[in-house]
Amino acid sequence: MKRRARSRVVFFLPNLQMGGAESMTVLLASWLAREGLGISNVVLHAQSRRLDHLGPRLAGTGVTVLHGAIGYVRTLLSSCLLGRETTFVAATETYPVLLSLIARLLCPRSRLLLWLHTDPCRYFQQMPRFGRLYRYVVQSGLSHIICVSAAVQRQLIVFAGKQVSSVVIHNAIDPDETISIRNACQGNKAKPTQIGYVGRISREKGIDSLLLVFGDPNFNAGRPELSLSIFTDEAGERIVQSRIKDLTGCRVVSGQNKISIYGAIGTVVIASWFEGFSLVCLEAITGGLNIVYRRELDAVRELLDITNYPAANRFEYSTHEEMATTILKASTTPRLGIENYPEISALSFAKFAQAWRSQLN
Repeated sequence: MKRRARSRVVFFLPNLQMGGAESMTVLLASWLAREGLGISNVVLHAQSRRLDHLGPRLAGTGVTVLHGAIGYVRTLLSSCLLGRETTFVAATETYPVLLSLIARLLCPRSRLLLWLHTDPCRYFQQMPRFGRLYRYVVQSGLSHIICVSAAVQRQLIVFAGKQVSSVVIHNAIDPDETISIRNACQGNKAKPTQIGYVGRISREKGIDSLLLVFGDPNFNAGRPELSLSIFTDEAGERIVQSRIKDLTGCRVVSGQNKISIYGAIGTVVIASWFEGFSLVCLEAITGGLNIVYRRELDAVRELLDITNYPAANRFEYSTHEEMATTILKASTTPRLGIENYPEISALSFAKFAQAWRSQLN
């Protein structure tokens, strides 16, 4: 018999900073609160109020936002002591896993979902203690895992050392954003020589590699018309500002919306060392941009293959030298015209929402 919808869904996040996991959690929570679907209450718990970039998006959506230790106690009281059926979702792979596991053990009428956004084998090399916790929860049978790509699901099996309860639900972008990004890219006609990096500034995102390329004298000699725009948050802007002051044609910008970001570039570089899905890739696909990405990013290739993205507009590299050559090649390749835009229904928000609805029923 099909299980009826849980009456409450609680998402756990460290904070509401700029990032793929955070953006998707806010988008999904807002949709659940708006559509109802038999769910009486949607809660988002953030451990910290710092880096609260996405919080304003939740205003007026019906999502209850709680913070810190007091907010966690309130979540437990309303979910456990009142006997409410609850689905706890660990929306990232660190502290939210511990908080959601404790809640699951304390609340008899509950279940636990782990939303896995990244390659656990690579990710937990940097944080072995969280890796041990995650492996325990996965192997315990207490959770069901939502993987954002088939590439992530394959790595989950390697990480767990056995088959575990999991399903693939590809991430998506808001339908309104899809239209806005396409209109912006069509209207502004940015050239392929206008290179863009979009995302947080962190080691695993590969920004160091990109800056090394743009600081290379040999590369600079062959790129008279190239420019690099780094779109990030305020914290990232502070980090990068001093590093690009001597790089010709480079700028860093924060606080831009996606219309402004994708309308200003013709080529996007995904320099990450590992990715579970890459919203930046999906957004670039939506806008018909040239896409430069690290060859080892199976999840990015998965998205490009699903949408049948033209081979002429996707550029792979592995080494520093290949990255430079590939960027130069992409900068001389015309980006997609409107008549050649890919079909993204396989990665649409409607499909994403329906898949999550089936998991919450």
